[in-house]
Amino acid sequence: MISGMLWFHDNRALALQSRLEQAIRDYQNCYGLRPTVCCLPPDELKQHQRLARSLKLSLSASDHLQPGQFWLGSG
Repeated sequence: MISGMLWFHDNRALALQSRLEQAIRDYQNCYGLRPTVCCLPPDELKQHQRLARSLKLSLSASDHLQPGQFWLGSG
């Protein structure tokens, strides 16, 4: 089963990597484990493919997400 949390963080002054790092910390504090997957809006995924390795996440696109939204989960 995959569980997760939808995040909205549209502070464009803060790089996506920093926003995701903050969300990963919050996710770990909330659920007690590190997320393994992240869904981003398609346009953001195209721009940030390289983040997958540095953040140790499996990234994928979702047409259901709006700019500034991302979904973190583990499964």
